Amino acid sequence: MHIFSIVAHPRPNSFCHAISETARSSLAAVGHTIEHHDLYEENFDPLLTADEAYTVGDTFEGTLARAVDPVLQQHREDVGNAQGLLVVHPNWWGKPPAILAGWMDRILVPGVAYRLATSDGLPEGLLSMKTALIINTSDTDAEREAKDLGDRLS
Repeated sequence: MHIFSIVAHPRPNSFCHAISETARSSLAAVGHTIEHHDLYEENFDPLLTADEAYTVGDTFEGTLARAVDPVLQQHREDVGNAQGLLVVHPNWWGKPPAILAGWMDRILVPGVAYRLATSDGLPEGLLSMKTALIINTSDTDAEREAKDLGDRLS
């Protein structure tokens, strides 16, 4: 299986990076191929531009009607070709880092991840992924998570 892998943590010596490396090594050891992206190392620009924020029919104007940044195009193609997804990121204030949220805004777009042209108006998925593993880390202990936040991450 071809796996698209992302890690989104600014420190290369972080626990997230260690988890990502272990997961990728384990997957490769059993025969999977890995396409890996470290969003911080790549200095991925998470800012959705005004030109990218338009959807026209079942296409994404920025993807199909205009020249696209080669980095965006490569990520979109890689995601489109993947059979599996591995994402590792910290949980910061109950959400992923902005760089990962921006990656989703700019990569998982109409014409790449889904199409809106179905007769019932519901999105139709375009990705061929069969499985996904999303791992997020937190420094909140399990007791506090359950008692104060009402959400155990275990």
